[in-house]
Amino acid sequence: MQHLCYVLQVELTSESDLFFHYTHTTGPAAFRQLMQEAQKLMVDFNDYPSVFLRMLNSCIQAPQNHIAVLLMEHSGLARMDFIQVALNAQPNALCVVINAVKSRSMTQICC
Repeated sequence: MQHLCYVLQVELTSESDLFFHYTHTTGPAAFRQLMQEAQKLMVDFNDYPSVFLRMLNSCIQAPQNHIAVLLMEHSGLARMDFIQVALNAQPNALCVVINAVKSRSMTQICC
């Protein structure tokens, strides 16, 4: 039995920085527009969670060949670029848009 994914949400946090909290949320329509059409990603939305995990694991297990770069803007927008570097070949890249999460409780505690 195949499980259908309706929304994928990934959260990026840091144990050393309580205010570092980014999230990537996408559904089938946004995935089709941002990943399949704009970046020519050749996987279906239901396969995207396993592909995303595989990319993260590749960055951990083979950092000499797979790199994840987080580019943050002051506006709270960010993107994570997954780059695969192969010998004698053009690097492959996938860009994932993520957003900063602004927690009211954290803001009230600090300000």
